[in-house]
Amino acid sequence: MKIMKQLKREQALMYPVRVLQFGEGNFLRAFIDWMIDRMNRNADFNTAVQLVQPLVQGMGELINEQDGLYHVILRGVENGLPVETIEKIECVKGCFNPAADWDKITETACSPELRFVFSNTTEAGIEYREGVDTFPAKLARLVTARCRSGQPGLVFIPCELIENNGSFLRECIIRYLDDEQVIDYVQ
Repeated sequence: MKIMKQLKREQALMYPVRVLQFGEGNFLRAFIDWMIDRMNRNADFNTAVQLVQPLVQGMGELINEQDGLYHVILRGVENGLPVETIEKIECVKGCFNPAADWDKITETACSPELRFVFSNTTEAGIEYREGVDTFPAKLARLVTARCRSGQPGLVFIPCELIENNGSFLRECIIRYLDDEQVIDYVQ
């Protein structure tokens, strides 16, 4: 049984990174990554998630020390009885730090396998501030690199708790851009 679990983990590490996730907090890891892990196990989704901590300080070192592995505890009621299950999440490849790993983040963003970008940088994370390297400014650099690499667009799923978060994020990204081709690509 232990050998089968090890083989399963090694197989999960070989999945292509199809999700780039900005935010390494409990919400995304217990919600988005839990669902991706379930889809990998039950629907052959075969997807790895590469986390990016949105700030220089974050949980990336801890996540990397654990090889991206962690557990989610699910509690609820089933058939009128309380239930609790513990699930090991294995889809997370690791966590990048934007200060030290920007080249790796850009390389991942330009990968032909990448399809989705999830984020939860808190409500303050989506803003335009001229001359400041905000989350949308970072995304503007990444979509510029992806556009210039000839890769198709990505599906952005922002989970920040602000009204019209997707439209607002797109508007902020565009304000950081000055290349019409890239602006068309984002729109």
